[in-house]
Amino acid sequence: MGVPFECDVCQFNNVYKRAPNFNKRQDRYALLVIRRVSLDVMWSREPSTVEGNLSRARLDYSTTQGAFDFPRPLPLLGRSEVSDPCGMQIAMQTIHTSLRKGRHAATLQVDTMRRTRTWISSAYRAGEGAFNHGATLASSHRGVLYITDGPVHSEWHHRFEEGYRKRMGIIRKQNEALVVGQLLVMLTVAEEDYQKATSAAVRRDIVSLMAFVVIGFMISLRGEEVPLCLIEGTLDTWLEDFRYKIPHITIALRGRFKREDTMRYHLVPIADSSKSKVPTRRWITRQLAERKRVDGKTKGWMFVNKKGKRARISDFDDLFRAYVKKAHARKPKEFPSGTDFEQYSLRRSLRRGSTTTAGNNQVPEQVVNRINRWRKDNNSRGGDPMAGLTMREVYIAVRNSADAALAYSLSH
Repeated sequence: MGVPFECDVCQFNNVYKRAPNFNKRQDRYALLVIRRVSLDVMWSREPSTVEGNLSRARLDYSTTQGAFDFPRPLPLLGRSEVSDPCGMQIAMQTIHTSLRKGRHAATLQVDTMRRTRTWISSAYRAGEGAFNHGATLASSHRGVLYITDGPVHSEWHHRFEEGYRKRMGIIRKQNEALVVGQLLVMLTVAEEDYQKATSAAVRRDIVSLMAFVVIGFMISLRGEEVPLCLIEGTLDTWLEDFRYKIPHITIALRGRFKREDTMRYHLVPIADSSKSKVPTRRWITRQLAERKRVDGKTKGWMFVNKKGKRARISDFDDLFRAYVKKAHARKPKEFPSGTDFEQYSLRRSLRRGSTTTAGNNQVPEQVVNRINRWRKDNNSRGGDPMAGLTMREVYIAVRNSADAALAYSLSH
């Protein structure tokens, strides 16, 4: 198998430093989990690989014994010390944790199980691992090498992870993409509700949600990024954008985006008129007007919750799903058969639908990468030239490439 192996009782001794008591329920369960872990480690390799290695070992052993008089023809198997260098205890915790009820399945999924390894590794590095200088493994994090010899980084433990991944398989539940046809139906229904609403609070909820959806969809933002929109940054360029050869709105965001280390401005233009006629300026204008009318705000976050704090996805998600259902009831042909409304969420539905629409409209890859910042994440080297600049300085810098950025929202 190519991995350290000890019987269930020996592994129990390694973890507990005592022999198992077969009359004790906990000990019997521990032996059961140890057997499961050992099998996962063994089955991390394909049977053909194991058989091939064994066949070659037998052949090499038989053909070399007569030629050489080695005092030890094979590496020493086993060890005399009773300890757990491979991380059996951690593997046992991982297997037991996996039996908890999952969100989308009867038990936890493989990707969720890895969190056990993460917190144990962090605890090790903060504890005894911080004082251990006999490190054997280097792991990379953002180009920096860290030395660690934690048990979760051992070859045995990685074999264990490969084994349970093969046994369990990977089932991922992604947010359903909100494509442009569905978005247009939703905006039509929301416009009707807005015009009929007799309560200012209801109108405000509709406006906030639709502005959130329009911004997130048109510039492909993740759900947690949309609340980073700033009022003052958007207003500062309002007239300049309208007079530009392609009328647009520059959305200003400030914060730490995924894989970024510092607070910075991001300015992304949205064209007033897209291919599918999404009423971008209408809903963003209403949102800015609501923030000024109700809260008297011309600065600060564009989206806030009932307490006036910066909004979160959870503040809008229920209403968003309600409007997805309304849009489905209005035009069911825009949705796939068997639509699961619970799979729609502002977290990723807007971004997935936006990139899907861009692909359908044959938007050049470099334009999509520019909007999604994938090129920056994957290919950037050194510092970010925009870090530390004021909003106005960033705006001047990005105006020179506004046409390329606008190509994305124009296509939608």
